[in-house]
Amino acid sequence: MFVGAAGDIVERIRLFRIPLADSVARLCGLKLSTFGAALAHAGMAVTIAGIAGMSLAVDGINLVHPGETVHSGRL
Repeated sequence: MFVGAAGDIVERIRLFRIPLADSVARLCGLKLSTFGAALAHAGMAVTIAGIAGMSLAVDGINLVHPGETVHSGRL
């Protein structure tokens, strides 16, 4: 999804298919809404990656009495 967000801009400016100077000129001519859409899609990709990464998280509840110690983290 993240690559797709950048891919839309690459497609619109015809990067690597026309001379670089022409691609830069097309890039400067793009509407700001194009960059906003790409940024929004990239943000969605980061959000989905974060949610998927949280499936690897481990949590637990410990009952601790006064004077007891609890070690957390993996060593």
